[in-house]
Amino acid sequence: MKTTNLIFSSILASFLFLSPLAAQQSSRWKHVVIGAEGASYMPIGTLKDRFKSTFGEAFYAGLETSDKWTWLGKAEYMKFDKVNPDRLRLERTVNIDGQDQKVSFPMDRLKMKLEVVSLSLDTKYNLLRTGFLETNLDAGFGFYRWIFHRDGLDSLSAEVTGANGTGKTVYYSMKKAIAISQEDWSGGFNVGLEVTLTPFYPVSLSFSAAYKNIVGELYPALELEMENVSTFQMFDLKAGLRIKL
Repeated sequence: MKTTNLIFSSILASFLFLSPLAAQQSSRWKHVVIGAEGASYMPIGTLKDRFKSTFGEAFYAGLETSDKWTWLGKAEYMKFDKVNPDRLRLERTVNIDGQDQKVSFPMDRLKMKLEVVSLSLDTKYNLLRTGFLETNLDAGFGFYRWIFHRDGLDSLSAEVTGANGTGKTVYYSMKKAIAISQEDWSGGFNVGLEVTLTPFYPVSLSFSAAYKNIVGELYPALELEMENVSTFQMFDLKAGLRIKL
């Protein structure tokens, strides 16, 4: 996926569409809002069995319609490409020096990635506003385009201690761990809390934590003893800049 077009298109559309609105601000809303965020996505559930945390970005624009409500359109991108070596291990019994021994084969050489881009509608409900500090309840729903790919794997290796006490490398051959690719559109939602600080108007610093669930599915891999991932669940930590016009 190419994210550059998404990023620049989102920014350009925001300024082209919302700047004239800000110049002719209607009584129906208080402010036009534009912002960008950096994000850390920490997988939970079965998604954590495959991937470690990753980083991404989000861009949004919308309207603060009252003292309580803000409505935003958001574009977001993330890519999980670091496998979780603590979860991805294959237990097998191997004959070593004439004795059967259980060996834990790490699968850290396995290459796979999950790439996600989304467009969503987010709403913020103000819980507290005191001078330069705001606390908001943040929730949203969107559509997610995702692509998953896993390379094939023909063998695994592990370092063990033989019967005579010397170290050696043992191998386990894979027969059906072929490469696989999936792609689809899925719905998803997020809910969390946000805190904003305004050191000088109209620029604010935003910090948020949310639970995100993308209703996608990754197929199981029996040869690798990987269960299916029925939804992409994660904790989403963001920090960013916001401008109110």
